[in-house]
Amino acid sequence: MFLAMTETATAAVQWGVVLGVCLAAAIWDLARRRVPNYLVVPVFLGGLAWGAFVGGIGGLGSALAGSVLLSVPYVLLFATAGGGAGDAKLMAAIGAWLGVVSGLLALAGVSVVAVAVGVAVAVRKRQVATLVMKMSEVARWTAGAVGLARKEAVKPDLGTADTIGTIPYAVVIAVGVCLAGAVSLLRQI
Repeated sequence: MFLAMTETATAAVQWGVVLGVCLAAAIWDLARRRVPNYLVVPVFLGGLAWGAFVGGIGGLGSALAGSVLLSVPYVLLFATAGGGAGDAKLMAAIGAWLGVVSGLLALAGVSVVAVAVGVAVAVRKRQVATLVMKMSEVARWTAGAVGLARKEAVKPDLGTADTIGTIPYAVVIAVGVCLAGAVSLLRQI
């Protein structure tokens, strides 16, 4: 038997869990510069179980699709630009809890915050031109990788953590998810 809850109550539980894990991950990332598996793996599995519990096989499918949707960009960043694997796993766990629709909102919130932080860091370090150049390289490479460009682009050289500096990205994820959660819950009212 599936759990009978109002849409608002279900959303409140989902966003509550996601915001809690994001806060824990942000604190952990600030302190240790990593997001541990023992934090995100149980949350991921719990999200799959929650999806199945409240929505049956369709809910489980949405949880899996949300997980893939949110994690793929971060897996690509991990593979190509030196992003953290913990960030990708955190996004997978978030997607498992939120599913596709709310997951897209969370991904948009994280993206907005990431762009704002990237621009702020570039301005502070007086590297705006470098940021624009690297982002255009990423756009050309992505277009070539997905077949949108006729000419194959060379994989962009985004530098390494040692040359460009790093930020604890779980903080960016937490702020972006807070923004998206506020928007989502306000829409419910």
